[in-house]
Amino acid sequence: MVNSMFKPGLRQEIVFTLTIVMMAASFLIGIVVMSITKKSIVDQKVINANTLINFLQHSIDSICYGNDEIFKRGENNWQLQRLVSLFTLEKEVENIFIIDRKGQIIASSKPNQIGSNFQDNDLQEVITNPKILARLPKAKGGSSWQGNDELSVSAPIYLKNKVVGAIRMTLSLKDIQETINKAYKLIIIYIIFNSIIIILFGSFLLSRAIVRPIQKLVKATESIARGDYDQCLIEGTRNEIGQLSFAFNRMAERIKEHQEQLQTQIESLEKLNQQLQESQREVLAGEKLALVGKLAAGVAHEIGNPLSAILGYISLLQKKQNQDNIAADYLRRIEQELNRINKTIRGLLDFSRLPKVEITSVDMKRVIENSLALIVHQKSFKEINLYIEIEKELWPVEGDEHQFQQVLLNLLLNAGDAVGGKGVIGILADRMIWQEGLLTSVNPSWKPNIFPSVPHFGLGAERIHLEEACNYPENQKIVRILVADNGEGIEAENLKRIFDPFFTTREPGKGTGLGLAICSRIIESYGGKIIVRSEVKKGSAFLLILPAKGK
Repeated sequence: MVNSMFKPGLRQEIVFTLTIVMMAASFLIGIVVMSITKKSIVDQKVINANTLINFLQHSIDSICYGNDEIFKRGENNWQLQRLVSLFTLEKEVENIFIIDRKGQIIASSKPNQIGSNFQDNDLQEVITNPKILARLPKAKGGSSWQGNDELSVSAPIYLKNKVVGAIRMTLSLKDIQETINKAYKLIIIYIIFNSIIIILFGSFLLSRAIVRPIQKLVKATESIARGDYDQCLIEGTRNEIGQLSFAFNRMAERIKEHQEQLQTQIESLEKLNQQLQESQREVLAGEKLALVGKLAAGVAHEIGNPLSAILGYISLLQKKQNQDNIAADYLRRIEQELNRINKTIRGLLDFSRLPKVEITSVDMKRVIENSLALIVHQKSFKEINLYIEIEKELWPVEGDEHQFQQVLLNLLLNAGDAVGGKGVIGILADRMIWQEGLLTSVNPSWKPNIFPSVPHFGLGAERIHLEEACNYPENQKIVRILVADNGEGIEAENLKRIFDPFFTTREPGKGTGLGLAICSRIIESYGGKIIVRSEVKKGSAFLLILPAKGK
């Protein structure tokens, strides 16, 4: 549980490792320093002992006057004994005794030892091979000593250039031990202080040189993982961290390039997919039109001619004078139904085979005004409020003026039916530009709510993003015409079928379902598009997109 809660970071690991290394290094350095210090102090002690021995040698020469007889008198040599007693008064000296060549003690700081034989390898060696030997008797198993350790120095005694005996001087090391203990404490304090300073500064420098760049690298990596590829690390140094930063920047650039290429490919595929769907819709529409055309030709041939003959016979019967009222009424009703059938057949023929027209430059402002002039005086529009927003000058559109007027009349009449003779209809016409997949108004002077109480579902905005596929070149001039109402609206499931032939939501006898299909075919035949937005109990909006002349 603890391991899962605490996970040391790189900074903690570096500080911990640095602390362990510094402690180990300081410990080893302390051991070496203390060994050197101890050896230096002992060497100084040996030098002091040598000095005392040399001084004792000169004192013996002064007493003997170069005569070795003094060593032959053995324990009765009071002069040497007095000399030893004087040197024993030195603070560092613990014990001094002098032996002759046979090993008999002839003078000693401990009088009870005089006259006894003392066999010692060091003394025999200095007599046999004259030299000064210094030894730590209690340090045979190591280089350290306790507080009661002593330093033994053995040296030969010369008279007339002959070795006549030897001196053993024992010096106390208690003062050395105290000095070393103090040195130990000072060195430990110095090591701890230096370790803390080195660890602090080392941690700071390592954090600055390694941890911080790595933290920046981690943050940049996480940003790339979130999709932000605009990451760049500062390449401040030429070491491995700098090389890592350089490699990361190269990697980020390559990822960004690949991501941009991938995005471009995705957009291209989406565009191709939209074109494919549009082509499929066009193919399906073409198949429907071909089917309707065949049906219309058959209907016109099989039903149209007999229907004309029937209408002729009914006209003859109505001219007779002796008809009663009931028969005349039946004939009138038959004529009405036959005319309705004939109208349906003619509409079917118009849809399947658009008449040949002469394409000219059309002033859409005049088309809108003429269309409005035809409907405003109709009885069904007496109680309908019209809001009209038309830009002063609209770009000319290539097409047939009568067909455009047919489309507008159809949309206006449908809007009038939708509001039930009492409501509001809005008409907007202005210039727009196709840029980066958006329609942008050239003169954005309209208010956000251009038609009071009439929804336009965003189709009357200054900038329009269309879900429907529109393949216009960049900066294509567009004339926008919007017809909106606050009527009953259209069900969502019916919006996709509203431009299909024979589809209608009206009661039987009040519509053939060919009006909007004909409108869509006319607009698309001139490179335009008709788009609808609607919501039940709120209203509907029909948008006409017409490419203008020029670019």
